[in-house]
Amino acid sequence: MYTDIRKRILTTIFLVLGLIVLLLVAYFVLKNRKPPEDTTLPPATDAPPSFTDSSSVSPEQFIITPPPKTTNEPGEPDALYAKQTARLFVERFASYSNQNDNVHIENVLPMVTETMAAWVKTQQTEPSEVYEGLVTTVVASTVSSYSSTGAEVRVDVQQAVDDTGEKRTEYKTGRVVLVKVGSEWKVDALYWE
Repeated sequence: MYTDIRKRILTTIFLVLGLIVLLLVAYFVLKNRKPPEDTTLPPATDAPPSFTDSSSVSPEQFIITPPPKTTNEPGEPDALYAKQTARLFVERFASYSNQNDNVHIENVLPMVTETMAAWVKTQQTEPSEVYEGLVTTVVASTVSSYSSTGAEVRVDVQQAVDDTGEKRTEYKTGRVVLVKVGSEWKVDALYWE
């Protein structure tokens, strides 16, 4: 007999508590709900807007002229191709470590002339157990001279140097001389200033 009364009391208590929790949740949800935005449009008119003072408005204010096409690269897109080749060469050739088996040399050989390839091969680094490395990023480049057979590109670079645990940043400027071989630009010289 006592278990039936206990069951009824507990059931009633849980139902009342559940109802209270449900009402509280509904209250907070409705309280935090944002009112719907006004989606009504103003009445449409066929008349153009009128200006109260027409002397302050000039027709020139409404003329939109596109900016002039600026280019500092002569002979586009071929000069752009020469500039990109120079940037790619400098970043690949001047980024290396003494533990990369001179992969940077192999990576640039297809980009250089035969005479430049002979010099590039002499620039190999000796392997070492103590890490030393250099990461080069071209931060600016401009075509300083250009013809259909040759180009010269000035490059400004940032180099992150890691010598035996000592890290520093250096900045350099260089010139990359390119010649056109067939339809491709090849690097013929690199001069650091």
